[in-house]
Amino acid sequence: MATCKGVLDKQAACADDWINKVLDIRVEAGWPAPADRAALVEQGKKEMAELSAPDKREERCKKILEEMPAQEKDADVAGASACLAKADCKEFVACFAPIAGHSIVAKVEADKKADAERQAQATAACTSMMDKAVSCKDPFVEMLVDLRAELDFPKGIAKRAKSFEKPKLLADAKKELATDFADPKRTETCGAMAKKIAQADIDAVKACVAKADCKEFAACLKPTQKKMFEAQQAEAAKAEPAKAEPAKAEPAKAPAPAPAPPAPGKK
Repeated sequence: MATCKGVLDKQAACADDWINKVLDIRVEAGWPAPADRAALVEQGKKEMAELSAPDKREERCKKILEEMPAQEKDADVAGASACLAKADCKEFVACFAPIAGHSIVAKVEADKKADAERQAQATAACTSMMDKAVSCKDPFVEMLVDLRAELDFPKGIAKRAKSFEKPKLLADAKKELATDFADPKRTETCGAMAKKIAQADIDAVKACVAKADCKEFAACLKPTQKKMFEAQQAEAAKAEPAKAEPAKAEPAKAPAPAPAPPAPGKK
């Protein structure tokens, strides 16, 4: 237990080096390279700080020791003790990484399996939702158009929905539904969504699909759909090129002074 606590303290003291090494091991094990490594390092440092409390640290060490294979425990503890003697962070990380590597790789494999299961659930929920939406197209389409108007996404639709154009918006949306919620578009959309949607949202969609009444289905789906529209709206805002500021007019330059007349007696 003392060795484990010492390792956690050393990892916290060498947080930058240790977290970057863990990310390297995860990528080598097949996890996608992080888009923002610096943000993940900062997140890891924050989590380490939260686990530094004595009760949290003891709980963490107890779990680590329980999960450690019995045949490897003595060797790993002895190896970790040797690593703790390394004063330099880079030397400590190089020493301890092979010891912790197998558990990091095992966690990656477990995470990949869990993510594959989540994506499969998400794809099934998405296709079921689309099938239900087609059979409940009137209340579903009205919910979508009202939600887009509420968010004014795309820009200008709020004004159009308040005018006499709402019937046209509903008719156009129904036409889009017929193509967007059928293959091959359906498979493409659900595949892309499955990579992003959280488990809580998957469960919410499944609960909505279970509603027998179409109006209840559409109303149930609105919060999840709103979250998705807001995410799309934020992405669209980031993609918009920044408006160039108008060039500031340079102040008028004062006219150059006239040359002084020649001194008397000089040409």
